Amino acid sequence: VDTHRVQVLANWMAAVCLRLQPSPITFAVGLWYSHRLRCLYPVAKGEAGCAHRLFCVSLMLATKYHELY
Repeated sequence: VDTHRVQVLANWMAAVCLRLQPSPITFAVGLWYSHRLRCLYPVAKGEAGCAHRLFCVSLMLATKYHELY
């Protein structure tokens, strides 16, 4: 794992959360969606920026789910 890429992703996630201010449960569910996908497809490799898009979509789905229930 490239620590620089992980740090860039962590900083981006923090900036998104500061701007959007999701509830802690929404953030946790978004992370869980990403983790679940990684567990289902452990050898999947994405292109540059794929993790950013994946987290964004996971957070959108978690927000939508949280608003409905």
